[in-house]
Amino acid sequence: MQIISGEWFGTKANYQSITGVNAFALELKAHAELEIPVASEQRIFCYVVQGQVTVNNHDMSDHNLIELDVGEGSVKLHALSSACVFFATAKPIGEPVVAHGPFVMNTKEEIHQAILDYQAGKFGVWKH
Repeated sequence: MQIISGEWFGTKANYQSITGVNAFALELKAHAELEIPVASEQRIFCYVVQGQVTVNNHDMSDHNLIELDVGEGSVKLHALSSACVFFATAKPIGEPVVAHGPFVMNTKEEIHQAILDYQAGKFGVWKH
């Protein structure tokens, strides 16, 4: 298990997100079970990189993603095979989201400006 951001049962990651994101890379052996407590205000994001896992009774396999809102409670993982899982929790920040291609901003105007900045080379340029 690797703590990418936040805290896992009292152990803190080297990186602390300013928005309180907890992110973990979990390596589960076949038939392993894990219950992760989650605070009521947290949203859960679980991505199965490899393997077969049951997440709160939802069967998942390679490259499957689930987003959960469990209220005050926990997330139960059961590995049906050896598995690698990316697991994250965060409190919603309540901001609007606008996406266009690779750009994610808060407004259409910000998207438009990001595209102009990209086209002007303000994101950096590739040297061929």
